[in-house]
Amino acid sequence: MSQSSYPVGAPAEGAVTKDWLSPRAPRLLAAGLAMAFVLVCALQLGTSVQATQADGRLETLAGLSAKVSALAYGLEAERDDTIWFIARSAGPDGVRSKTMSAAARSEFQTVRQQYAATDKWAGRVEAGLSAIGTGYPARVVLAARSAAAELNFLASVRRAARSPGTAALDALERYTAVINVLLALENEIGPNSNDSQVMATVSAMSQVSRIQQEFSIQRGLIVYGLTAGSFAPNMLRSLQASIADQYSDIDQFENFASTRQMQDFQTALGSDWYADRFRALEQTVSHYAQSHASMNGLGVAPDEWFGNSTELMSKTRSVELRLNAEVTQRADSLQRSAVTTTAIFSAAILLLMAAILWLLRPFITTRWRRHRA
Repeated sequence: MSQSSYPVGAPAEGAVTKDWLSPRAPRLLAAGLAMAFVLVCALQLGTSVQATQADGRLETLAGLSAKVSALAYGLEAERDDTIWFIARSAGPDGVRSKTMSAAARSEFQTVRQQYAATDKWAGRVEAGLSAIGTGYPARVVLAARSAAAELNFLASVRRAARSPGTAALDALERYTAVINVLLALENEIGPNSNDSQVMATVSAMSQVSRIQQEFSIQRGLIVYGLTAGSFAPNMLRSLQASIADQYSDIDQFENFASTRQMQDFQTALGSDWYADRFRALEQTVSHYAQSHASMNGLGVAPDEWFGNSTELMSKTRSVELRLNAEVTQRADSLQRSAVTTTAIFSAAILLLMAAILWLLRPFITTRWRRHRA
C-alpha cells in the first residue's frame, strides 16, 4: 500500500481553494461590505441630522423675522403719530404747550390706539425671542438679547415721548434706536444660513426694511415741519441724512435682489410712480426749508403728505412680506429635504444591519450551539 506524498496533518491539494469557495467566505465578505456601507450611512446620517436641526432653527428664525418686521412697522407708525402729536402740541416757537388743542387730543388718541396694536406684536416677538438659546449662533443669541432688552425699554420710550419737555427729534431718535436693534436681529438670519438663496433673500429683505424705515423717518420729519410751520433745530439735517441713507439702501437692495424681486419691488411701488411722487414732494419741502424760515407758504397740507407717504410705506411693506414668505418657504423646503434624507439613511442602516445579521446567522448559530454543548 503506497504512502501519501503529503506529510501527516498537512492539507491535501486543493484544500485551500475549497475553503475559499465554501459558503463561509462569501458571507463574511458580504457582511464586511455591508458594515462598510453602514459606516458610510452613519456618517451621512449624522450630517443630515445636523442639517435638520440647523434648518429647523432657520425656520424658527424666519417665523420670528416675520413678527419682528411687523413690530418694526408698527413702531414706525407709532413713532410718526407721536411726532405728529408733538407737532400739533407745539407753538410757533417750537415749544410744546401745557394744554392740548383739539387736534392734539385727537392725535393723542391715535397714538394710544397704535400702542395697543404695537403691543400685540411686541408680545409675540418677546415669546419668539425666549426660544432663541442653545444651538443658535452666538451672534443671533446676542442680537435676540439686545432686542429683548430694547422692548423692555419701550414703556420708558413712550413716557419720554409724551413728556412736555421732549423735543420731536429726541422722540424720533429714541424710537429709531429700538427699531434699529430689531432690524439688526432680522439681518442675522441670512449670514447664519449655508443656503445661498436664503442669504440673498434675507439680505434683500433687510434692505427693504431699511428703505421702509427711511420712508417712515421722512414721513415723521416732514409732517412735523408742515404742521408746526417750520422744522425744529437739526431736523432738516436729519431729513437730508435720511434721504441719503435711503438712496444707499436702494442701491444695496439692487445688489442683493434677483431680477424677479426687483420687478416685484417696482411693481409694488407702481413702477416707481409712488416713489417718484414721494421724492418730488420730499425734495420740494427740503429745498423750500433751506431758504424759508416758515413752511406755511409751501401749500402742502400735512394730511396729504402723511397719507401719500403712508401709502408708499404700505406698498413697501407688501414687498417685505413677500420676501419674508420666500425665506420661510425656503427654510421649510430645506428642513423637509433634510428630514427625508435622515429617514432614508436611517432606513438604509436598519436594512444593512438586518442583512449583516442574516449573513452572520450561521456563524452565530454554530457558536451558540457549541456554547450550549
